[in-house]
Amino acid sequence: MGSSGRGEGVATDNSEPPAVSSRLLYMGSLLDVLRSAGGTLPSKEAAFNLIESGLARQADLDTVQPSRETRFAKELRFARLELVEAALLDCPQDGVWSLSDAGWSTFLRPEDARALVTARRKRQAWDGETKGRKPADRPTTGPRPVSHSSTISRNVLTATCTYVLRFGGTDIWKIGHAGDLADRLSQVNKHVPHELLDQRWAVFTRRVWPDAPSAYAMEQRMLDRLERYRTVGERVRCSHGILIAAWRSCLSDFLPAEIKPS
Repeated sequence: MGSSGRGEGVATDNSEPPAVSSRLLYMGSLLDVLRSAGGTLPSKEAAFNLIESGLARQADLDTVQPSRETRFAKELRFARLELVEAALLDCPQDGVWSLSDAGWSTFLRPEDARALVTARRKRQAWDGETKGRKPADRPTTGPRPVSHSSTISRNVLTATCTYVLRFGGTDIWKIGHAGDLADRLSQVNKHVPHELLDQRWAVFTRRVWPDAPSAYAMEQRMLDRLERYRTVGERVRCSHGILIAAWRSCLSDFLPAEIKPS
């Protein structure tokens, strides 16, 4: 991307600007770092993790802005702002960054981040709207389980379940994996106006696996099997019979013959 444009957060020194804006690059990297850490990190620790993992550009770290902050700090700050405006990031308290439900299942390449920023600016120009939610409007694969240790620890080698949630008595299903299904269900239902709809998500079925990668593999197999019925995120719309058939078929792919479902 070119060097001009106040929205791109370009360098103010005489060095040649990168082909891709650092801000766009850090948007996707920040989502990945938070996902690896379990979804929430203090802002300083998130920045440290980006540096330690080699995701921060050295030129950004070396360049000091007139404000006396590094260009890296500036670009990361604006990347965080874009993610908040896109409803992918929450800030539950000062100095803490947390993934939203949409952020958990959104993976941004620089070109995706650019499209997100451009779309938001167009909406602002049209009607002053600042809360774009484009990433949540397309099917996603769900977060890939990874091991990570920091202030918040997550070990993928612990029991994890693949689950199917059902929205009320409808044919809308949500497929995913979680170590704490009760907590996951509570989080999902927080965003449902059940006092108006008189319906909420409930656990339809689940299968506990010895580790997160196994649960993730089952989740992905289900999403692949029901690809033609997918709607938004990890949701599908199909009949009860189709859902059950897919679940049994996927279990048969993973379980030993002596314990396969009848």
